[in-house]
Amino acid sequence: AITAAVTGDYDTLYDQEISQREEMFYPPFSRLARILIPHTSDSHKLPRLLEGYGLQVIGPAPHPRQRSRDVILIKGESSETVRAACARVNEKLSGKGKNTLEIDIDPDRL
Repeated sequence: AITAAVTGDYDTLYDQEISQREEMFYPPFSRLARILIPHTSDSHKLPRLLEGYGLQVIGPAPHPRQRSRDVILIKGESSETVRAACARVNEKLSGKGKNTLEIDIDPDRL
C-alpha cells in the first residue's frame, strides 16, 4: 500500500486498503466505537459488560499518548448494536467514582 501511494497508483492503493479493511472487519465493513476511560478505573469490566451484543472488543490497552487512560475499541455489524452497547457502558460506568468516559462512535482516528 505504501509503494502504491508513493508512486501515485491510487487504484492499487484503494484495492489493497479495502481488502485489508474487509479482512480485519474495519469500516466500511463494520461500525466502530472508541471508548476512553481512566486507566485506574473499571476498564477491565468493559468486555464483560458487552457480552451478548455480538461485538468484537479490543482492549483495554493504554492510550498511546495519554498513559493515564485506557482505550477500548468495539466493532460490530450495525450502528444500532454499537450504539446500544455504548449506551450500556455509559449507563454502568459513567460518573461512578473517577470514571469519566469519552465515547466516540465511528471515530476519525484511533
